[in-house]
Amino acid sequence: MNLGIMDRELDRWLRAWLRATTGPSPAQRREAPEANRGRRLFVVYGALLAMPLPALGAPASFDLSFATSGQSMWGPGTAVQLDADQTIMGTTWGSLSNPALSFNNIGDQILPSPTFPFFRVTQYGADIRYYGLGSMGLSYDYHFDSGSVNVDYPLRINLDLPEQVNPGEKVVIGTSYELLPGALMTTNSPEFSFGLNFDYRLANRLTVRPCNDGCGATQTVINQDTGNGSFELFGFDSRTAGFSSALDVIENPDPPGSNDQNKRKSLALKILDKLPASTEVGSVTVQIPDVDTDSSAGGGPSPAGTLTSSGEDDFITARMDVDTVLLALAGLPNIQDPGPISVGPIGGQYSFIDAGIGTAMVITQDFAFQGRPILLLRLADGTTVQVPLGETIELDLPAGTAEGDLLEIQAQVLLENIFSNSTGLRLDPQGDLRIGYVEAHADFFGSNFDIDWDAGPAFSRNLRLSGPAIAGIFGDQWALDFGALPLGPISIRVGDPQPVPLPAAFWPLAGAVGLMLAKGRRRR
Repeated sequence: MNLGIMDRELDRWLRAWLRATTGPSPAQRREAPEANRGRRLFVVYGALLAMPLPALGAPASFDLSFATSGQSMWGPGTAVQLDADQTIMGTTWGSLSNPALSFNNIGDQILPSPTFPFFRVTQYGADIRYYGLGSMGLSYDYHFDSGSVNVDYPLRINLDLPEQVNPGEKVVIGTSYELLPGALMTTNSPEFSFGLNFDYRLANRLTVRPCNDGCGATQTVINQDTGNGSFELFGFDSRTAGFSSALDVIENPDPPGSNDQNKRKSLALKILDKLPASTEVGSVTVQIPDVDTDSSAGGGPSPAGTLTSSGEDDFITARMDVDTVLLALAGLPNIQDPGPISVGPIGGQYSFIDAGIGTAMVITQDFAFQGRPILLLRLADGTTVQVPLGETIELDLPAGTAEGDLLEIQAQVLLENIFSNSTGLRLDPQGDLRIGYVEAHADFFGSNFDIDWDAGPAFSRNLRLSGPAIAGIFGDQWALDFGALPLGPISIRVGDPQPVPLPAAFWPLAGAVGLMLAKGRRRR
């Protein structure tokens, strides 16, 4: 509402009140107290209703979703990500549109017409065509990721805007925000894979068009097509630390990495000069760590809007076979696993006791992302204001702003943030014990009839403890790159040169006061 207009209205009501209270004489006022009271009530109600009221704020909400992917987990900027699938060499022969072989013995002959004595010419024989297509070649593919992080950060921005502001006043805007469901951070461990592939395709088609007193439709007798196929000749994948080859596929149809043994390359560990050189007393297992995390692993978003995640994987595992070492030092034969026993078609092996102790070197990674949205406002005169969301903004109207103008404000939201990566090594002690295990098999009539049987172990237990951190490999924090998101223009009225209408509550109150005045007149 316009304060100047409201002041004039209030002055008019006060003048009416003075006339109503000072015009009649004291005797008249004593004779009609009810009427005078009604006049005073009417004036007071009118003055209250005509007083200027502060403009109520207009809430506005905006849903924004900040997202980034493929940024490096080791420092500012994008991660190095390489992908390729290239053909080295190959050849193609044949076509499915032009026949490789064609046999056509369709002929013509004159046959009597069903309506004597006319004759007609017709066809007989067959049209046979063969189409063949083939291709073969070599290709390679590789994938490399230096370690990347992806973040989805959806927000709801709330603004309390004044419906109107008068010249000389400040524009006061309240702000707040909340993190919406669906906020997520994922990290992808450094990885590399490579494959050499044999590509192929074979297609055959045979069509026949028979003719006997006229030719029928072409029929497809043979239609075979393998499509574009490929199988790996050689490959390596750091996620499983496994080498694969075409021979592996033939001997073992399970894909690489389906068994933990495919991830590990064991190395016999020889210790203690007192032991025979051939005694295997333990092993060392080495694998390439693969640590992939997401924010749910760390409990998801906190009330403060922080996303956390963590993960770990074994890097080096060492195990010593305790029972083998003790028996060897005592000069006793190895009764733990004497090796396979075979009698004719029946074979097997047994184990009385198997005990081991060791340790695992574990790589650990902990990540955290905390966002802090910033509201950036730009006025028509070029003035910019930047303030963290959650705080109140006060703006001065641009010079020259007059009543009736429309104040246009361009708004954007920036996402200030901190991303941290803490990577280290930890040693976990572990042990295992197995007692009583028997395995037997029988092969009768070659491989046509096999029997496999095993029992035990009677007791088995594995123990692993979370050990101490031994080294910090990497630790740093920086900001991920997000683009600014627009909120769109915000419009606020400046003043109002039009007369302000009376509030809707005025008319019921005026009617009630009128009734009181009428009652006062009747009593006089």
